[in-house]
Amino acid sequence: MLKSLPLGGIETWLMHVLRRDRDSFVQHELLLMVEEPAAYEAEARALGIPIHKLPHRGSWVRWFLDLRRFLKDKGPFDVVHSHVAYSVSAPIIAIAKMAGVPSRIAHQHEARSLGADFRNMREQLIRRASMTMYALATRRIGITEAAIEEIAGKGWRRRKDCLILLYGFDYSGFIGAAERASELRRALDLGPADHVIGHVGRFDPVKNHSFLLNAFAKVAQADPDAMLVMVGKGRLEPELRQLAADLGIEDRVRFAGSTQDIAAYMALFDLFVFPSFSEGLGIVCVEAQAAGTRVLASETVPREAAVVPGGVDFMPLSAGDSRWAERIAQLLSLPKPDREEWRQIVEQSAFGLDRCVRDLHAIYRTEIGARA
Repeated sequence: MLKSLPLGGIETWLMHVLRRDRDSFVQHELLLMVEEPAAYEAEARALGIPIHKLPHRGSWVRWFLDLRRFLKDKGPFDVVHSHVAYSVSAPIIAIAKMAGVPSRIAHQHEARSLGADFRNMREQLIRRASMTMYALATRRIGITEAAIEEIAGKGWRRRKDCLILLYGFDYSGFIGAAERASELRRALDLGPADHVIGHVGRFDPVKNHSFLLNAFAKVAQADPDAMLVMVGKGRLEPELRQLAADLGIEDRVRFAGSTQDIAAYMALFDLFVFPSFSEGLGIVCVEAQAAGTRVLASETVPREAAVVPGGVDFMPLSAGDSRWAERIAQLLSLPKPDREEWRQIVEQSAFGLDRCVRDLHAIYRTEIGARA
């Protein structure tokens, strides 16, 4: 169960799994909460995956009642596997229990409570209520330790129903990415000597783009060849374009929109900067390293995202944008990594796709066998 199928981190990971998992014992079906088609939807249908739509149009009570009706009328389903935010996922698990679904998996991809932007009383109350409903899950999965603690608490290791499932990806698209990056450089009107700082992420407050723009403005003052490329879409884009103009750097910033070729952009960047308030993992940090690109990330990004030794620098947001600008300049001055060596390290790491699919199958076999 997902909100939609845009070009996001969770959805990209899931599509990698679905492409590899076409002939397994599992029949995947997707239930989406948004009516409008998104980027990956046509490909999912082409893979033969049934897609159901249950749009949320304002009333959560009505939507949860519709969900219960759907599960009973369209089932029986052996497993409900929820990938949405915990404030919605927890009630979904409870509804699945009411509808008689024997296996109910809550899959947590975020660690929002770690962020300084997400610690108000309302969110804390929602989290406590969600933790109560998560007791009805037969399995709780987190993509990192920070993520599993969001839905199971710090004592999750003592629970047999809790585990970590690291993402896995197919990195074949990173072969030849540098050549495609040369085409991007021309398309984005970047000079051959430009130092390209990059970011990939939806324009959402949690990604902290305003901090990135302020830090880059200071880098741009000292480095006339520095350019910033921001890949993504979202509701904050007009506000961020205005901030770039107010800082006097609009001609040094490229808003590149969304893409299905993340590898080419990562190969284009001389440095990937990721100042998020919080992340469940930070998939894009792994993808940057697979392209041979160094990363500067906030300390709230889980350490699991550092795959290549020395590939990721972590820095607290409290250091301020001036210190971040100084560190960006230092990292840009380092010698270029060996792209092929870095790609092989990532490919052979725990983030390999075969390992991920194998572990996911083991979870499904255990769940289905236990409830049979």
